[in-house]
Amino acid sequence: MWIIAGDFNEVKDPAERRNSEFVASNAEVFNKFIEEVDLFEYQMGGGLFTYVSDHGDKFSKLDRFLVCRRFMNGWPTASLTVLAKELSDHRPALLSAVIVDCGHFPFWFFNSWLQLPGFMDFIESECGKFVFVGPADLAN
Repeated sequence: MWIIAGDFNEVKDPAERRNSEFVASNAEVFNKFIEEVDLFEYQMGGGLFTYVSDHGDKFSKLDRFLVCRRFMNGWPTASLTVLAKELSDHRPALLSAVIVDCGHFPFWFFNSWLQLPGFMDFIESECGKFVFVGPADLAN
């Protein structure tokens, strides 16, 4: 298994550049390379671009993690996140293959819902009988 990571100095399509020149022939060669070598790329979170010019007016997605098929199959839920730009004109990128399970998504409940006419009838018809437990009940 292997990963190719770094500043490729090229983009795959025009949407990966803002206020800078897109050269279609360069993108075509880059895309052909990715396809022929059978590389894959994770969806990037944290922003659209990895390069920001010193004046903050030009943006490009130059930095990438390209992985082989075996890596992608082994960690299909890996995540790629670009971090804040601090010392360089490139934003650091973090590829994480750690599976994080934070359990169930939290459910928000507002006490004001109990005042709505028919709310409890609706809950009981959809879910059966509920017993509401409040902080005073938990203290016992």
